[in-house]
Amino acid sequence: MTQATTLQDLIGPARSAPYLMATHGDPKLAAVLYAWGVELAGAWHSHISYVEVAVRNAIDVQLKQWNGQHGGGPEWTAPGKAGSLLHKIIGSAIADARKSAGKEAARRPTGHPRYGHHPTHDDVVAQLMFGAWSRLLMLPHPDPHVRQKKLWSQGLCSAFPQGLSTDSGRETAGRQLESLRLLRNRIAHHDNLLGVNTIGHLNSSLSLLSKIDSSYPGLVMSRNSLRRLAQEDPRRF
Repeated sequence: MTQATTLQDLIGPARSAPYLMATHGDPKLAAVLYAWGVELAGAWHSHISYVEVAVRNAIDVQLKQWNGQHGGGPEWTAPGKAGSLLHKIIGSAIADARKSAGKEAARRPTGHPRYGHHPTHDDVVAQLMFGAWSRLLMLPHPDPHVRQKKLWSQGLCSAFPQGLSTDSGRETAGRQLESLRLLRNRIAHHDNLLGVNTIGHLNSSLSLLSKIDSSYPGLVMSRNSLRRLAQEDPRRF
């Protein structure tokens, strides 16, 4: 049994099919393409982790201020403390994140420095799904986005100080974040990335980062391999 055949057995016929189609039925080239795709997915996972953390930290800072101004105090993830507008947008996501943070806290071993401690606001923020951050800017389906527009104008725009503070700025940042969320989901489910415009998505994500801080793209790209991998796409040769 060849290595290429073994790989097809490992990933199964359904996952093999797109790679075989892309390489005109050549199992050896399909195996090379699959290995490249796995490396690409790993590079994307690393890159997206930077972007997600940068976005959530920037938004958290502004939500603390906004929530304090609307009577709930800075810890907007605490039970019953999210302002009405925020609760309407991601209230259920916050509740789910609190549950997840509680489970994580309960699993800490006795030697853990925070053993027996209750989850903090930061713990809950870390448990919020990527989609919650995206929904703060826009929904993934057609919608007037009235609540998102209001939250943006009341202060969330300051999470992206280098971008436009107008509603068009919200729309642009929202589309960029949602596009990255969808790509992240593909990677999480081990879907193939054969149809993904790596350079386009990369540039979009860097544009989003630059709206938070103009120095972030350079920092994130210092050890990034996505441009190299895009050039090494086996289908180019």
